[in-house]
Amino acid sequence: MRAGFKAAGFQVLTDSKYLTSQNYLMPGDILLNDVNHVATNIGIGKNSGYSQNVVVKDSAANKKSLDEIAKEIATNPNHPWGNGDTRIQRLAAAGYTSAEISSIQNKINDLMRGTSSKPASTSPAAVPTYTSGTYSKTIARNGKVTANLLNIRMKPTIRSNNLTSYPILKYGTIVGVCMKTKDEDGDFWYYIRITGNKG
Repeated sequence: MRAGFKAAGFQVLTDSKYLTSQNYLMPGDILLNDVNHVATNIGIGKNSGYSQNVVVKDSAANKKSLDEIAKEIATNPNHPWGNGDTRIQRLAAAGYTSAEISSIQNKINDLMRGTSSKPASTSPAAVPTYTSGTYSKTIARNGKVTANLLNIRMKPTIRSNNLTSYPILKYGTIVGVCMKTKDEDGDFWYYIRITGNKG
C-alpha cells in the first residue's frame, strides 16, 4: 500500500510528530502500519495548519488581489471559498463587490482552461445535462484537473466507491467532459472520459 499511495501522489511522512499524536494530522491523511492496519484520519490536528471552510471579512488593506483569489480557488483543493452561491456569499462577506466576484470567476475559468488572464475569444462548449436514460460518451469539451489529487467516483456522490481503473487523477490531467449532473446537495458532477493518460 505504501508504494501504491506514493505512486498515486501521496507524500510519505515519517517524522515522529506525525506518528505519535494527532496534533499534526489533517483530514484525509492515511495512517499506515505496513504490517497491521491502515486508517484514514478525519480530525483536524491543532498544529496541522489545516484551514476549515470559514472566511472572515478582510479589511481593505488586507484583501487579496482578484488574481490571488482566482488562483487559490483554481489550484487549491482545500480553498475556503466554496462553490456556486456559497462562493458568491463568502466573497461578498469578505468585501468583494459583484463586479469583482464576476471578474474572479472569469479568471478562474481562464486558469482552468489553461489560458491567460485575458478574456477568451470564444466560450467553452456547453456540456449537456443528464436527465434520464444513458450517459453520453461523446466528449462535449476537454477539462483539466485543478485539484492536487481528484477522486474519480463511480456515481455522482462522495459516498460512492472510486473507479477501479483510475481511482485518482493528478493535477493537470486533461479529460473529456461528456455530461454533467447534480448530486443530492445540488452540486455539479461531471461524467468524464479518460483516454489513458492519468497525469
